[in-house]
Amino acid sequence: MNSLQPQNLLAVGVDTAAKSHQAVLLRFPEEILLEREIENSPAGFKALDDHVQELAAAHGLSPLYGIEGSGFYGRALADFLLHRGRDVREVQAMKVNRQKAYYGQDKSDQIDARAAAAIALRSAQELPRVVRRDPTTEAIRKTSRFLDQLVREKTRHLNQLHAALLETYQALAKTLFEDLNLRAALAFYLAYPRPHDLAGTSTRKLANFLSKNARGKWGHGKGSRAWELAETILVQTQPLIAEPPPPGAEIHAEVIRGLCAQILAAKELVRKLKGRLEKDLLPQTGLKLETLTGIDTRAAGVIIGETISADRFPANDAFARYNGTAPAKHSTGGKTKHRARHDCNHRLKRIFYLIALSQSGHDPMGKAYYDACIARGLSKPQALKRLGRRISDIVYAMMRDKTEYNPLTARASMGRSDSKVKNQNGEAAHAESVPPGTIPREKSLTSPAVNFTTGESQCQKIIEEPKKLLT
Repeated sequence: MNSLQPQNLLAVGVDTAAKSHQAVLLRFPEEILLEREIENSPAGFKALDDHVQELAAAHGLSPLYGIEGSGFYGRALADFLLHRGRDVREVQAMKVNRQKAYYGQDKSDQIDARAAAAIALRSAQELPRVVRRDPTTEAIRKTSRFLDQLVREKTRHLNQLHAALLETYQALAKTLFEDLNLRAALAFYLAYPRPHDLAGTSTRKLANFLSKNARGKWGHGKGSRAWELAETILVQTQPLIAEPPPPGAEIHAEVIRGLCAQILAAKELVRKLKGRLEKDLLPQTGLKLETLTGIDTRAAGVIIGETISADRFPANDAFARYNGTAPAKHSTGGKTKHRARHDCNHRLKRIFYLIALSQSGHDPMGKAYYDACIARGLSKPQALKRLGRRISDIVYAMMRDKTEYNPLTARASMGRSDSKVKNQNGEAAHAESVPPGTIPREKSLTSPAVNFTTGESQCQKIIEEPKKLLT
């Protein structure tokens, strides 16, 4: 660990681009030893690393690379350096932007590279490692990001569709279907974008159409939900059918058909991609994140794809800073405050918030911890942030040890390390004494998991004593 002290490092900051990279070499306190532009090619990478090794040997320093954009333009450089056994760290863009403000308002590739080098020099232990690219993890990352993009596009199209339907079906656009995102609702508006398209349609024909597109969930024949909905639609749209169609109605109908087709296609693609994640990609990682309440296939894909590997982080605190669940400390004038962390991976931050939201209502331990925070006087958003921080510790241990969810890990992460617990056999055991918020590596996930839904003794004890969960 002493080798990571600033005095011992030769920090190489790299600002990446499509055609060439800019590198700046710094030694403590911030002396520039080299500024160099290299081609984004193996020959350029070799020339840079050879020069870095010569300077490091001449000054008796350990080289450390800090790359901004190691997952994009800098991926080839990172792979080359990792193949040579170099220590490569990821420098987040927000950290670089803040460091650049120290240098003034000028903007150049050299300043960006110098900022990355300065961050690597002084914060090496806090920066996540860049690890060798794993094809499965890369596929999960790309798939999960594309899924997010699809969902965003689908939501945008749904909003556009809702506005378009208000022009044709008027107020009925809000009442004909409970959820516009339903497959049956989208199929209906695709076939009948205007009320006038329903003219001459019988109740039986419309009921069969709705039942088919609801995949049998609404029943068949008279008395079924599909039949009742068909009758309601035909009755309520009669006044609109009787009115003459407004100008441009045909063009407006084409817009509605196009939006419905895009949303249905997106829904089908989301379904297929989630199926590939669940059956093909996630099992290859050996991780079992879905055993934790609140983590479904999509959430597991985001966590694995964005984290890449728990080995990138020296401890759970570093992982929490990276995913944004650890607050940023602001101290001035003798007063200390904690604020939301912005220099983090925002996709992970959002996922951990959603997991905490789910656990606060559906997981016994998560709900107990959340309620105890509320009882202490914290607001609901503050309680969710505290819960998200603990969930981050649990997920870190599960990824580090490649084991399924264990309530004993959750217990340790929630600050009860100094209390006695009972194992599955009812024997008393002392939890390892560790600082609040840390997870013992040896004992974190070694015990068999407890099924919370069965109300076993450990779960009941935790629920009955929610105040002891707080650190």
